[in-house]
Amino acid sequence: MRNYFTLILLSFSFVASSQLQITNSNSAQVLARKIVGSGVNVFNAEYRGSNAAAGTFLAQTGGFSINEGIVLTTGRVITSGNNFGINEPASRLATNNNGGTLYQDADLAAYANTRTRDACVLEFDFIPIGDSISVNFVFASEEYPDFNCTNFNDAFAFLISGPGFVGKQNIALVPRTNIPVTINSINNGVPGQNGNIVFCSNMGLGSPFTNLYVDNSASTSIVYDGYTKVLTAKTRVQPCQTYHIKLAIADAFDERYDSGVFIEANSFKSEGIRLARSDGYYAADSTLISVEGCRNATFSLERPKKISADPTTVFLTYQGTATMGVDYINLPSSITFAAGDTIKRVTIQPIADAITEGTETIKILLSTSQCINNFSDSLVVQVKDSFALVSTHQKEVCSAFPTTLAAPFINNLSNAYLWSNGATAQSIGVTSPNTYSVIHSFGTNCYNKDTFFVLRGDPIVNLGADTTTCQGQVVTLTAGANNGNKYLWNTTDTSAKINIRTAGDYWVRVITPKGCFLFDTLKAVFNTVPTVSLGKDTSLCDYDSLILNATFANASYQWSNGDSAATVLVTGAVAGTYHVTTILGNCTSSDTVSIKRKRMPIADAGPADITVLKGGYAKFFATRGAFNASYMWQPIEFLNKTTIYNPISAPKRELWYYLTVKSQDNCVARDSIFVKIENDFKIPNAFSPNGDGINDYWEIPLISSYIYANVQIFNRYGTLVYSTLGYEKPWDGKINGVAVPIGTYYYFIDPGNGVKPATGWLQIIR
Repeated sequence: MRNYFTLILLSFSFVASSQLQITNSNSAQVLARKIVGSGVNVFNAEYRGSNAAAGTFLAQTGGFSINEGIVLTTGRVITSGNNFGINEPASRLATNNNGGTLYQDADLAAYANTRTRDACVLEFDFIPIGDSISVNFVFASEEYPDFNCTNFNDAFAFLISGPGFVGKQNIALVPRTNIPVTINSINNGVPGQNGNIVFCSNMGLGSPFTNLYVDNSASTSIVYDGYTKVLTAKTRVQPCQTYHIKLAIADAFDERYDSGVFIEANSFKSEGIRLARSDGYYAADSTLISVEGCRNATFSLERPKKISADPTTVFLTYQGTATMGVDYINLPSSITFAAGDTIKRVTIQPIADAITEGTETIKILLSTSQCINNFSDSLVVQVKDSFALVSTHQKEVCSAFPTTLAAPFINNLSNAYLWSNGATAQSIGVTSPNTYSVIHSFGTNCYNKDTFFVLRGDPIVNLGADTTTCQGQVVTLTAGANNGNKYLWNTTDTSAKINIRTAGDYWVRVITPKGCFLFDTLKAVFNTVPTVSLGKDTSLCDYDSLILNATFANASYQWSNGDSAATVLVTGAVAGTYHVTTILGNCTSSDTVSIKRKRMPIADAGPADITVLKGGYAKFFATRGAFNASYMWQPIEFLNKTTIYNPISAPKRELWYYLTVKSQDNCVARDSIFVKIENDFKIPNAFSPNGDGINDYWEIPLISSYIYANVQIFNRYGTLVYSTLGYEKPWDGKINGVAVPIGTYYYFIDPGNGVKPATGWLQIIR
């Protein structure tokens, strides 16, 4: 694809990431009017191409170098949201799909010497008033950078024809060269897909012109991968002659990889002598106004400096409803510029005829020696019988001092004033908000009407009602927002808000940027706080107690357990978390203490008393609690050990033993046991081991106190059938699990410890 485009570099940048407001349009009149500027008369505008391929744009953020203009594309001006071009997949292979026909432009195809598709063309006739025309634009393409330095370049040109041109010539050239602007002539100098640098350098001396190229591959709002800097296409023309220009762009060979051209609004212009408003009153639409007996109007003829070297004469024609010599003083029919002159001024002086005629107009038409049969510019001036300048003002008034309202004053004229409050001075002083107006008469038939909307200028300051709080609290006093006002507190602070912690009177002065100020005051009271401290967290044994004291003079109390007294008695048995709130007026204080229950021992020496046979032993078995840490038996008399849970006593007399047990948390528990001594050794002489649960064992009372007793059983033949040392477990009448026969047996019991042995017979009955 081939693309040709002629430009002159301008001194501003093209920011591709800016957001643009885009409006799709295929109206030739809308598009042409958008780009036409001063010194050019345009007619016979025509647009050819897809309805989706052209439109207008307006920069939304100010970052776009061409702030406003039109877009001509080989694809679509709107793709997604506000993006230009086509939203393409990762492959970057875009199809035409612009909703239009594959229009081919013969002139563009002939100029580019290639087949074209998807052409987008805006063309029109125009008459320039000067000897040159120019237009600003940027060329962008999806062919960048893949098709740098290849023979595939989209076609693009500004083709002009008319007097002085042979055929149709492209005026879109690389600055100061005859080289067309194409992908090959302006790029980053690196061959793209299937590219060869020869294709770029063959465009002409200095190509490719990398200084005119901008890489746009990272943009998220404009999909073209590259574009040129802003350029100007221009050429010499003959003033007041009719020319034709074709602004055209098209795909070459196929519709892949679209291109577009952005053309700046009002940049298609021709510089020549023009009419301009200079001095006088102005209507709402900026039309110049002259007033009978009050104010003249002045218009100027302005010539660009670059065409001011030679003397020249221009011609003025006057039309409109006002009559020269009747409604206004005669005006010149021609103006001569000497060499070097750039501006001439003409004053329109209305004739005060005291006749009410309403608004009349003077239309001034300009023609030059080159355009003697055509008017190159025009200007309309109104002639009025009288004129009122109406304006409004907004002011602020302070309660501390008056605000001055001043009406205008015009030198060398009679000035009379009438205010809405009856005052007749030029200025008045007001002290309250209101609407004030004044009529200022000056000269003849002219007056000003000024309206002053006087608003309250005092700052809004309200510290609120007096405040009462508790000692230790922080109170924030706010005098206003940080909106430019100044603040002065009696604490010497100068911020909009302050924090206070002590009682007293506080005031603030708030001053606006215009000097208005107001005061406000506030009294702050800090009441006594009924402080409370329940002490540190602790732990208690069940039998320990602790008094929690929250006493504070004249305070009331709320405990977590429902109590309302100043003190609460706590024992280890009811340990837990205790919270109290002390209340004095509107101030409160709280504290919490945790009382933990210590691990308690178990002290259980066994039955209340124990009986042993004389000369026997007493075995103690204290309960072994999970938290028990130590044991102590007292007295130590007759005991084998005193610090174990199961000592043995060999009592010689009856007595009490006392047990003291300590836990791992050093809590203490106690118990006691009484030891009795039985003198009689009673041995039963019969039992019936038949399993009926009655007298099934030969149980000898208290014999367990003889812990070393030797018990032997013999049958009638003298054979030993049972023997044991220590009689902890009574005999069940069996030998090796086999019941012995019923009958009479004989026993021998030696208690040991010096006690006399016992013998006798034993009857087994079943």
